[in-house]
Amino acid sequence: MKKLIRITFVVIYSHCLLVMMVVASFRQNWSSYIPVNVSTFWENNDSHFPHKVYFNDDSVARLILLSGDKDPLIIYVSRAFGFGFFCNYAAVKSCYLSIMIVSHSSHRDDPPQVVWSANRNNPVSENATLKFSSDGDMILADGDGAAVWSAKTAGMSIDGIKIHKNGNFVLLDLTNGTIWQSFDHPTDTLLMGQILREEQRITSRVSPTNLSHGVFYLSIYFNSISAFVEGDKPTRYLSITPYINFYALRFVILNDVNITFYMESYNQTIQAPYQIPSTGNKGFLRLDIDGGLRIYTWDWQTGLKVNYVFSNEGSECQFPLKCGKYGVCKDGQCSCPRGVNTNGIKYFTPTNAQFPTMGCSPILASPSPSNQYHLVSFGHLSYFSYFDRRAAVPESYNEDGCKQACSLNPSCKAVFFKYLDSSASNGYCYMPTDVLSMIEYPTMPYNGYNTSSYLKVPQTSPSTSKTLVVRVSITFAIMLLILSVICSVFWWKRKDFASKKISSFELNSNVLVKFSYHDLCLATEFFSEKLGRGGFGAVFKGVLKDGTVVAVKRLDSTDQGAKEFSAEVDTVGNIHHINLVRLIGFCAEKSHRLLIYDYMSNGSLEKWIFDESRQSDFDWTTRHRILLDIAKGLQYLHEECRQQIVHLDVKPQNILLDDNFDAKLSDFGLSKLIGRDESQVVTCIRGTLGYIAPEWQHSRITVKADIYSYGVVLLEVVSGRKNLDYSRPMSDVHLLKLLERKVEEDRLLDIIDFESEDLQCHEEEIVRMIKLGIWCLNVDHTKRPSMSTVVKVLEGCMELETDFGYKFSDVIPPQTVPSTSVCLCV
Repeated sequence: MKKLIRITFVVIYSHCLLVMMVVASFRQNWSSYIPVNVSTFWENNDSHFPHKVYFNDDSVARLILLSGDKDPLIIYVSRAFGFGFFCNYAAVKSCYLSIMIVSHSSHRDDPPQVVWSANRNNPVSENATLKFSSDGDMILADGDGAAVWSAKTAGMSIDGIKIHKNGNFVLLDLTNGTIWQSFDHPTDTLLMGQILREEQRITSRVSPTNLSHGVFYLSIYFNSISAFVEGDKPTRYLSITPYINFYALRFVILNDVNITFYMESYNQTIQAPYQIPSTGNKGFLRLDIDGGLRIYTWDWQTGLKVNYVFSNEGSECQFPLKCGKYGVCKDGQCSCPRGVNTNGIKYFTPTNAQFPTMGCSPILASPSPSNQYHLVSFGHLSYFSYFDRRAAVPESYNEDGCKQACSLNPSCKAVFFKYLDSSASNGYCYMPTDVLSMIEYPTMPYNGYNTSSYLKVPQTSPSTSKTLVVRVSITFAIMLLILSVICSVFWWKRKDFASKKISSFELNSNVLVKFSYHDLCLATEFFSEKLGRGGFGAVFKGVLKDGTVVAVKRLDSTDQGAKEFSAEVDTVGNIHHINLVRLIGFCAEKSHRLLIYDYMSNGSLEKWIFDESRQSDFDWTTRHRILLDIAKGLQYLHEECRQQIVHLDVKPQNILLDDNFDAKLSDFGLSKLIGRDESQVVTCIRGTLGYIAPEWQHSRITVKADIYSYGVVLLEVVSGRKNLDYSRPMSDVHLLKLLERKVEEDRLLDIIDFESEDLQCHEEEIVRMIKLGIWCLNVDHTKRPSMSTVVKVLEGCMELETDFGYKFSDVIPPQTVPSTSVCLCV
């Protein structure tokens, strides 16, 4: 017994110690307030965010601020509001600047709850930035630098940002006054204490992962809280009427016992007759994707739960998408509509049998030649629009007239008819153009009124379903036989041509090895170690069967990726130079397109010249040799191949370094061949923002486009600065504009961004190199040197020209081309 007590004590003590350690780390690392200025910015990627919360649905929260509490233990066991980037990677990489409810203890099992988003209709990608402009505006920019959203606070003095305990994100001035707050811009959620005013609305999202505007919205409408379905004529399906005149609604959780609405009237604040039991200490009101208006609360033991549901008749079946499109809701359960007297013919099937709430899909049948579609009775199903008589067709119809009007209207998808009373023949005719969820009540008629429903379905022949199956089977067998004959003829005709084509390709690809996709999966351990990402695909480390270490580039399955694959095999497969990365082989199996290169142990040049921890060790001799290697590689492409090859994407990311820091050009996916009898070629915009030559504006390029890009890289290598760096003051963002100023001031060495005794010994040579870069960047491409001239200057065999001008700032504006490698037709 004593031993058991001792073990129990140790376990409790260890747990308490762990909690204290975690709480201590929160005190040191998390902040609910951050002072800001024009140099403050956040870049949306893992390396720039030490505080992240990962969720099981492949989403991640990268947190800038986290609301706090005076009691650290409460911080640990409860949830809090976080402000930052929320990214979902389940399908497409979509990121939103958001306010989220997260757990301080970072539970992966907690579902992500986004309660506000700045850019819900315009998701951003990785490397998007949040920054402050020189005039005080908070701006969200995508990875390509294009502005996506701003707080519109230009001209205001912002001193700091803060997130309150109730989830309100605010921008503060020098006196700690609020300049801007998220509570004034609701999305689909109201938080505790947040006010919804008469001119505002909350709008549902499309799906749990897609935060864009859905089809439902809620607003204050004629002294009622009303929810509508968007459309040419919005249809109201929910109304909460407190029977008082008011213009604003405030959502408040008074304590752990009651949730209360307050109505802001024109003269006073009146407590609405809605007091709802509460079981949690965090709560919010949300308009959900099915149109439901629900109150959610957090409980530290049970997590998120629905605390209350608003409905006209107490049933969630009233919500327009409770069971998805064409779904039928009965007692909260979902099914597909069943026709009346249809001889066993099924017209609808679940879209996803495992998730009935996703709705139903029509079963396609052969239409009759005379009438493609007709109306089939589905009994006494009711529709949410019965609640809003304004959604009915203005003309007075009886049931037959309503059906006839729908048959003549191609956009009508269904007929829902509600009689005025049990004896009258006339009623309300509803002809929706998009069928949402329908309602089946246990007893009819609906609310004292008889109803009828008809759905427009394909007209089938009068034969039985068994005969129809036989006919379909015979037709399928005949089509399969015909297809087999056609394929056989095509195969025999193609056989001779294919053998010639294969031998020709093997001749063109020279010594390239063709790998199977299975072998590459094994070599890369199923693509487990990612080295980086090229223009159109990710690069992984692999080891071949003979022990050779390789880099395997897996191209994205897009048309552009297929073009890159062809360009890279055709270009690199037929050339070889010490300063070009060697292409060993390829894989073209089904939809898989992979390229296998020599492995470069020191990675890309970008990782060395822009890393402050490595810059001082990257001496001048190494920098000079790398620039000479790049120049020799380009000289070979431009002047020594049978056809001129323009690389079109020269940048530090595409320059790789081996064990000895010898530089090699890579990534030829955007390259272009130019015949020796051609001086230029007309093509679409190719390249990367900041490295694209000015002549791209006319879509006419020569090898001099590479020389411009080389000039930018040269300046980056020499200075240690990125050519576009939005973390710097606005006047210094663009390296070329900065250089232009320093040329006029005759202070070229001012662009050097790091200190090194080695560089101080080569100041004269550095100035000479900068001038060589200026020569390469001349806006007039005819005045730029050839690559053979650049090589001679670097080798000291030739002097620089003395009068080449320095007009090199006329570049494509940053907003027009993304920062990744692209090909955009103009």
